[in-house]
Amino acid sequence: MHVSVDSFFYFLFYYYVKPYMASLERLLVFLSLLSLLLFAGCLGGQKSVNDSMNSTISDSTTMSAVLSTTSSTAEPSTTFTSSTTTSTSKKKKSSTSTTTTTIPLLEAKTPVLASQKTPYSYINYAGSIYGEPFFVVRQGREKMFIYFEGKEIGREYESAGGPRSIGGKLAYVAQNKSRYFLVYDGVEGPRYDFIEPPIDVGGKPAYIASRGGRKYAVYDGKELGDKYDNLESFIANINGVLCFAGKKDRRNYLVCNGREIGDSFDSVESPYAAEFDGKLLYIGVNGTMRYAIYDGKLMGEGYHSIYPPFNNVNGKLAFLAEDEINSSDGTLAEKYYIVYDGKETGKDYDSVEVLYPGATAPEKASFKEAGGKIAYVGVREGLMFIALDGTKVGDSYGRVRDLTVLNDKIAFIGTRDEGATNFVLYDGQEISQGFNEIFSLREAGGRLVYIVWDPNQMKYFLVSGSQKVGEGFDGIEDNEFYLVNGKILFIGKRKGELYIVREK
Repeated sequence: MHVSVDSFFYFLFYYYVKPYMASLERLLVFLSLLSLLLFAGCLGGQKSVNDSMNSTISDSTTMSAVLSTTSSTAEPSTTFTSSTTTSTSKKKKSSTSTTTTTIPLLEAKTPVLASQKTPYSYINYAGSIYGEPFFVVRQGREKMFIYFEGKEIGREYESAGGPRSIGGKLAYVAQNKSRYFLVYDGVEGPRYDFIEPPIDVGGKPAYIASRGGRKYAVYDGKELGDKYDNLESFIANINGVLCFAGKKDRRNYLVCNGREIGDSFDSVESPYAAEFDGKLLYIGVNGTMRYAIYDGKLMGEGYHSIYPPFNNVNGKLAFLAEDEINSSDGTLAEKYYIVYDGKETGKDYDSVEVLYPGATAPEKASFKEAGGKIAYVGVREGLMFIALDGTKVGDSYGRVRDLTVLNDKIAFIGTRDEGATNFVLYDGQEISQGFNEIFSLREAGGRLVYIVWDPNQMKYFLVSGSQKVGEGFDGIEDNEFYLVNGKILFIGKRKGELYIVREK
């Protein structure tokens, strides 16, 4: 049924207004009440719309909070996110698809660094005594001396260097008037034409000294090796016993505790005689071939070169060897491979990458133990890759450097884009952004730590996992850091001044 507006007001007037016309006061009261009712109705309608909108916002906020809470309480990880926008219709609507890669979070133990400004123009970390580092330093063009525990040591000499910790005390080589001598625990030793930096043998210093063209092994204040025509330029500590190479009748013998060990050689190569797992390991040379002798047994065959360090992998000896082979153009080419437990692995590749030729520190070896397997870098058709027990794993790269193991998982620096982009990879995943330069990747206190050059800030940074640590520097000496008592140390340069930077 249709009711017009006029009929509605007529009905309202006839039944509600007319009876009250006798009293103007009642009429005014009625009109006031009607106005209030109409105003309240308008507010009620607006309130229902606002309630609906607030409900929608509240639901959205609650969902966002849930997602945020879920994200923050998830297992620690770092995510790299990339988005791709594509056109879906002529109305130019766009949709965004997101790909997220989750990597292990390695910043849980981020180091805190403290910088100590120094007055020196040259600083070289040389070792530590009871967790306290010592350095070879120089001011301007002055002579070198030792800096240890805030004290300058050896400045009274023309030069002082080669510091070592021996029996928990500082030993170093000093020079005065072209004569060299050992200073041990503040006491000067006899003068020689030249002496090598000392080593610790049973808590006492031992070193090679030269006088009149003849070399001696000096140990516990005594000169050893008189019955030999001469000595090689190395000594070794084998189970607390002094070993050196003595030459007589044009043959060289390894001599330990005064006794000749094994066969004679053209030479016993320096500096490879060492204690390994409580047994004697050394390199003998005949002609152009080198032989690894371990516990009196020949390890593998003869090789053109054998490189330190020697590593213990699953209780078995591993080292890097090199041969010369005929290349396709008829020239000789170098080929490297691993000798592990006397057997050769990696010979089926073009070569095995030499990460640190001539390195003596185990952390700089070309191979590592990872989850009970031997890991190294193989080379094939100009590309490098990781090999585990001789089996290739993962992708190939233009270059692979600084092979490292953390929690039985492999980390390394991989290079792409013809050397323009370098990444740190851990367990097969990139954990860093691309940098022009990355240096010295290493496991340090349960973390992966390395140095990068950031061209945006024109500075070098120490990085833990994927996070920059502390302030940047104009330079870091040798692009290297060291571990002292399990904590990080490096030499940083800022505005022409050198800083000793240590982890707190």
